[in-house]
Amino acid sequence: MASNKKWFDWTGEMINLVELGYAIYLSRQLGKDRASLTEIGIPANRFREIKRRKRLSRTHFLDQMRQVLLDYMDGEDEL
Repeated sequence: MASNKKWFDWTGEMINLVELGYAIYLSRQLGKDRASLTEIGIPANRFREIKRRKRLSRTHFLDQMRQVLLDYMDGEDEL
């Protein structure tokens, strides 16, 4: 039986995927609290990089995503 599911490759920086993955994992949004970091494909050792950020916000990617979403909503409100 053929599958109609489409798969996409992550094209952003890997550290952004790690940040997003940790946010999803820690907020318990996946697998009813049974999914591990390795099961969802997030390398645990990259978290240290995020915690050590000095020049950028520690949640740089999530902050950026939030702003893009807010800007989009504001643009929709103007229409």
